[in-house]
Amino acid sequence: SESSQSSGCKGGDRTVGSKIVLVILNSFRDNKASCAMLKQGQHDDTGNVMQTTTTAIICAVRNHGETGAIVRAFAADEGMLAGYVQGARGRHLRPVLIPGNVIKGEWRTKVSGQLASLVPEPLHSRAHLLSEPLAIAAIDWVTALTAATLPEAYPYPRLHSALDGVLSAIELAPAARVWAGAVAQYETLLLAELGYA
Repeated sequence: SESSQSSGCKGGDRTVGSKIVLVILNSFRDNKASCAMLKQGQHDDTGNVMQTTTTAIICAVRNHGETGAIVRAFAADEGMLAGYVQGARGRHLRPVLIPGNVIKGEWRTKVSGQLASLVPEPLHSRAHLLSEPLAIAAIDWVTALTAATLPEAYPYPRLHSALDGVLSAIELAPAARVWAGAVAQYETLLLAELGYA
């Protein structure tokens, strides 16, 4: 199946790969430019806690502090959402916070524009694929690409549906040759949704 994976990748358009690199670089630049604004934030005039509860696909987990992590998760209607998970590296939450897993998350903050706290509940786990090198590499790639390129809080319902489909295909297909083409198609759709196609 390793040769199948390689043939699927070689068949991809080099132009698509170049565009993906450009999208990622632009995203890093835009995120860096907006970082200062996000840190300032504004208090909610009403004093109420702003809360979002939704189902989302985990796309990125970055350790923060001694036990926590900053998680980026992709929801159908809300888009990419970031949140700080306390105790993320503990025995209870570590298997939940794996890219490709589906959670029901509750994002809460009192300050607009600042990082919310996130309380995740597991809905669907793909942790059993950790022992499958090709499958987990593909999941890591599509989720990391999605997290690196999409702006936060902008809905991309078609892209969310496609990502869910690709992850399901990777999980259920018996060999990499079955889902390798779907990964390439997802990359093309992502570029199209961002206006790069």
